[in-house]
Amino acid sequence: MNLGHRQLRTFAAVAELGSFERAAQRLHLTQSAVSQRIKQLEDAVGQLLIVRGQPLGLTAAGEKLLAYQRQQQLLEEELLRQLGCHSDSAYTSVAIALNADSLATWFLHAMQPLLRERRLLLDLRVADQDQTHRFLRRGEVSGCISSDAAPMQGCRCVALGSMTYRALASGDFYARYFADGVSAAALRQAPAVDYDLVDALQQRYLGQQFGIAGGDYPRHRVPSPDAYLQMIVQGLGWGMVPDLQSAALRQSGALVELSPGRRQAVALYWHRSSLGSTTLSAIEAALVGHAAAVLVPLDEL
Repeated sequence: MNLGHRQLRTFAAVAELGSFERAAQRLHLTQSAVSQRIKQLEDAVGQLLIVRGQPLGLTAAGEKLLAYQRQQQLLEEELLRQLGCHSDSAYTSVAIALNADSLATWFLHAMQPLLRERRLLLDLRVADQDQTHRFLRRGEVSGCISSDAAPMQGCRCVALGSMTYRALASGDFYARYFADGVSAAALRQAPAVDYDLVDALQQRYLGQQFGIAGGDYPRHRVPSPDAYLQMIVQGLGWGMVPDLQSAALRQSGALVELSPGRRQAVALYWHRSSLGSTTLSAIEAALVGHAAAVLVPLDEL
């Protein structure tokens, strides 16, 4: 079986951009040429790789091939650099999926030394920590930060630590909605701030502590960690905020806990392809090292 480099590169562009037309624009080809390369690749493997539709999707075989292509591209770039075939100005791009709170608090601090030392470009995909592993499973990224402790096939998994969350609100919001104490009845009236449609952390807190089913409460939907926190600080809702983001605000009294002692811990794990990539190994070392300094060790949960 001959998997041509041009065909694989074209397939990766279509998969990433979700469109034959946009892939053609990126690769400076006609849309017909892109379609022809994809057909050649599908003929070579004897299977459909792309589900034609709106939007485009990948078949199971397509997901495996995309993961293979990304791995080979990363290894090829590393080899060319070691052989001196890369120009000194060339960058290596690495796709990583992670949760928004890690991105807003500690991830960039962990990556900063490495990005200054190496010519790396980050291609970040943000999703709930319960969902990030789907990007790795589909081959869209080379690594992810996830709450899933089970390593996927062909991947390694390393524990990073835990992020602690508290249900917080401004003093004014607390006085307005919880004057008689925090209860299920009060929480069904007090607007919450959800990050997205699948804010599992908040729903888990309400379900475990107050028996409130998912969606059975008024909520804003704010898919931005900074805006999410500002909504809470400005007294427009309550929400689950990581300690790494809220320590100073709690100390100053700007935010208060709805139910002291009832905290939520989210264990985080680094998953990556098990291929022998020096780039992925360096990223893993940077994340594990910094996480040890800022996250709660899992054995302390």
